[in-house]
Amino acid sequence: MIKIRNIHQLNTYFKLYYILFFVMFISCRHSIHDDYKIAKDKIEAEEWENAIALLTQIIDKDSSLHEAFQSRGMCYFNTNDYESAINDFNAAYALNKNYKLQYNLGVLSIKNEKYSNAINYFEEYENFDSTNPDVWVQKALCYNTLKDFQSALFYYEKAVDSFPDSIALIKNMGVCHFQLSNYNSAINLLNSYVDTVINDKSSFEMMAYSYYQLGMYEKANKYYNHLIDLGLELDEVTQRIFSKNLLLLGLKQKNKQNFMAALQTFSQVITLEPLEKKAFYYRGLVYLQFERKTEACEDFNQAFLNGSKEANSMMKLHCKEFFD
Repeated sequence: MIKIRNIHQLNTYFKLYYILFFVMFISCRHSIHDDYKIAKDKIEAEEWENAIALLTQIIDKDSSLHEAFQSRGMCYFNTNDYESAINDFNAAYALNKNYKLQYNLGVLSIKNEKYSNAINYFEEYENFDSTNPDVWVQKALCYNTLKDFQSALFYYEKAVDSFPDSIALIKNMGVCHFQLSNYNSAINLLNSYVDTVINDKSSFEMMAYSYYQLGMYEKANKYYNHLIDLGLELDEVTQRIFSKNLLLLGLKQKNKQNFMAALQTFSQVITLEPLEKKAFYYRGLVYLQFERKTEACEDFNQAFLNGSKEANSMMKLHCKEFFD
């Protein structure tokens, strides 16, 4: 044990202690600086795991370095460890209050499918920069996924002038209008989209359904037929709407006395839906216009067997042989 003999010796020991502490501190900072430089080289080489290991050592030595948290967060992002990236970006933000990190946190929350959290981060970002169209697109994506189509459309429309060549943005706006039952607007936007993209099944389906809802059955039929021509399989719901559209188109053709077109359309319905009583009934009426009584009675009978009371009345009037 060292015995201190006088005050002069005590001052000498204090000076030595502070010199030693300062040297150790400078050495530590120098080591962190060197490690961080190596970590940056690893990041440049996309050696993410090695960079993470070095940055973790740096953070263990000094947890006040926001750059280390931010760099490690980027590495975690590139290894798809989004939760760890979020933790590091939050730590960096707590140390430095760099509002741009809020954008990164929003994007990471989207990756984690936490869309409400993402919106909150983007809104924090917008408190500092309310003119970034990238943020509007990201917010629109979140609202769209959350099925808040009105809010999604608002942000897509804010962003569209900044991305005039983005056909994906045009489609997304069309989808929002479609979901909001703004069928005319949906058609206008989706028309622009399908002019540049080949064989987009969902767009053709939305356009067909929009025309159907607007009572424009012939145009709807064009898109349904286009889907079939492309060899795209219709799901059960879409096929049922396709058949209903054809039935209404045939009825419209019949009422306009375009009997040949109506005959073909009702026949198409029956091919798709062999038990559709209305198609048999209406085709029976068209056959009567061509004085093809035998075919008309056969259709009325088929409609009656499938539950049509109207067909029964027509059979009593035109097909008495069925009751003999």
